[in-house]
This record gives sequence, C-alpha cells and structure tokens, in this order.
Amino acid sequence: MIVSRFNRSLLVLVVLVLAGLTLTVVPANAADSADSKIAWTVRTALSKYGSGRPKFTYTVKAGEQITDGIDINNTGPKKITLKLYAADGFTTGTGGFDILTPDKKSNGIGAWVKPAVARVTVAPGKQVQIPFTMTVPDNATPGDHVGGIVTVLDQKDPSGSGTVIHRRVGLRIETRVSGQVQSKLTIENLKLDYDGHNPLGTGHATISFTVHNTGNTVLGGLQKATIAGGLGVGSKTVKLPRLPQLLPGESWDTKATVDGVHAMLWVTGKVTVTPVFTDAAGSTASLNPVTASSRTVVSVWSFVLLIAFILGLIALVWLIIVVVKRLRRRSNEKVEAKVAAAVEERLQEKVNQ
Repeated sequence: MIVSRFNRSLLVLVVLVLAGLTLTVVPANAADSADSKIAWTVRTALSKYGSGRPKFTYTVKAGEQITDGIDINNTGPKKITLKLYAADGFTTGTGGFDILTPDKKSNGIGAWVKPAVARVTVAPGKQVQIPFTMTVPDNATPGDHVGGIVTVLDQKDPSGSGTVIHRRVGLRIETRVSGQVQSKLTIENLKLDYDGHNPLGTGHATISFTVHNTGNTVLGGLQKATIAGGLGVGSKTVKLPRLPQLLPGESWDTKATVDGVHAMLWVTGKVTVTPVFTDAAGSTASLNPVTASSRTVVSVWSFVLLIAFILGLIALVWLIIVVVKRLRRRSNEKVEAKVAAAVEERLQEKVNQ
C-alpha cells in the first residue's frame, strides 16, 4: 500500500522544518520500523541575500525574478535520495504553519519557485547546494505571499506492509510584492448566546466570532471580549487566546464562555481585536483595534412574563390607590353628613327653646 497523501494516514512520518521550527509527527506503528539512522538538515544558502538566515525573505516587484539556493546536508551514514518541491503555506487548525503537499495546487509561492532539480542524491556526510529561481508574475498582487521549499524522503516500511513513509524537511519562504499594502482584520459572524431563564439573575454567556484577514499582509492579533447585562450591569472583560499569524485571506474562529453574567433583561457582547504586525526583523507593532458588538434577550418568554408582572404590579397599585381614594371619599361624606346632622339638630333645639 502506498499512502499518496501526506496527512491522510497515521502511517505517515512527517518531519517539517519551517522558519527554524521542527515539527515531528510520529505514526502509531511505523516509527519503530523507520530507519532512524537516516537524517539530514537544510538551511539557506550563502547568497547576496545574507548568511545564516532562518528562512527566505524577499521584497520584490511584480515581474521580477530572483535566484537563491538551499543547502542540504546528509548527517546520516547512508546515501539518501530526496525529492524537492515548493508549495504555498497555510495556517493549520492548531495555529501552526505548514505548506501544501505536492498533490495540492499552489497559486503563489509554490507556483513561482522552481528548484533547479526535482530530485537529488546526497552521499553520507556530504552537503549539496540546490539553486532555485522565483519568478514573480507581472500581475502578482501586492502584499505578503508565504510558502516553502521542501525536501522529501520516501521510505518503504521495513516491516513489509508496503506502506511508504514520507519524511519532509523544508524552509519557509516569505515574499512581499511591492505596491499598496493594507493591514486589516475584520470581525465576522459575531454571535452571542445566553443560558439562563431568570431575566434578573445570572447565567452563562457564550460568544463566538470569526476573524478574517481581509488585508494583504500577514497579521496576528490580541483578542478580548466584554460581556454585560442590560444598561451595562455586571460588565466583565475576558482575555481570549492570541490570534495565530494569519496569511492574507485566512480566517480564525474563536469561541468563549463567560460564567456569572448578570442578565438584567438582556446581555450585550463586545469583541475587540488588536492586529499585531511582525516585520522581517521580528519586531512587532500593534495597529488600531477593531470592534464588533451583539445583543441577545435573556429569554423572550421570561421577558414577556416580566413585563406582564410589572404591568400587573402597576395595575394593582393603581387599583389600590383608586379604592383608597373611594374609601376616603365615602368616609369624608359620612363625617360631613354626621356634622351636618349634628348642626341641624343643635339649631332645632335652639328654635324649640
């Protein structure tokens, strides 16, 4: 059996080095059978773009072509034959960085970068340098384009299962095409739910939203949410997980639950995202924050019952006031009648005398 897709089976061993970070995924039953003596490293070649670079970074114009190279060092005791390819990058579901496998179509870096050879054999203890060219299309869009160049070793599982184990080692390529640059994050699909039936009590508020990189630069970000009851009662601000580095066009979903929220008839939620830009030197800068708000009624029926209760209470108070006024009026009328009768009786007595 040959595993044709790198990320489909637990029988695949992937070793990926991108921007100086090594990620190893060890399969459940193939790691022990893989030849652990086979090992190699990659690094950026010495060129006019510098030495000792942790990754390839370029600032180019549309239509420009550049040439660079990747050094491959066989640190193991055996000869190895490696495949080379370039592909576009993407942010994984856990917030890491990865590049597309060869069976996926690339439209950016993966389509622009061409290694000088598609396959290379490296003797044990030796190093080779493979040049590559990057041809930026005339119609390339301004902004950041991210991908990588990767070496791949295909190994048959020694257990005889027929499985092919793919091991990848590569370097990240970051390219900025000159032109109008826009760094922008947008908050989308903001939803606020409240779990609680007492319109004047407390409950759990759940807020969810999507942050979309609608600009053309790579951006991270800081997130926070403010939850409050009606009229701002019991306002709570919670810090949310930091946004990973989102490539242009990518989105990231966030969901959080806040306990002990005072409803006060309705609940409001406000999300604030502060974009963070990282330059080529690794320095970061915060941009102007973006916000979005939402509101939800605690419970339609509890709200209706509360209004009915308030109206009923008002009606009861009004009724009591009316009854009291009538009783007072009747009492006053009786007193006045008694006084009038007493006066009349007194006058009659004087007349009779």
